[in-house]
Amino acid sequence: LTVLLYSATCWIPYINIGTTIAMMNLPSALARGQKFSPLYLFEAKYRKYMGEYLTMFGNYILVAFASIPFMGIPFLITIYGWSFAPLLLIDKEVNTSEAFTLSTKITYGYKLKMWLSAFIIEFTFILAILITFVTGVIPFLLVLFFMMLSPAMTAVFYKHLVVEREKYNNR
Repeated sequence: LTVLLYSATCWIPYINIGTTIAMMNLPSALARGQKFSPLYLFEAKYRKYMGEYLTMFGNYILVAFASIPFMGIPFLITIYGWSFAPLLLIDKEVNTSEAFTLSTKITYGYKLKMWLSAFIIEFTFILAILITFVTGVIPFLLVLFFMMLSPAMTAVFYKHLVVEREKYNNR
């Protein structure tokens, strides 16, 4: 339901940045087992992080351009290293550079597993699109399904690498 609500509102100016930030942080709530209403997308706390969020994605773009001469490999490694930064920005209430640093430390040694998981999901998505042409299933439903699958996969990694470590460290 949250994905459907996001799909319906992601095109509305100003609201869309807040709902996008909320949607990006859905894995954090899932990893912690928190119950939430789909209306959480409209909470003002997410719009509060607009500047940090846009700065963060500006850095992603800079790294992408800087990695072009190196055939993009540093971009992939950096992106997977920074993959929890949007979550940590709000979950831990840290600034952008701290979120990048924490994310890099947390994902150290796990980037290949994360990449393989994403590759399998993306490969399955492409396969599903090809099957769509044969069976006539509505592509929109497939896109919604994979929009739900991606936060779930991120939530599993976030729970394993952040939430469970917090519990262990707090003992």
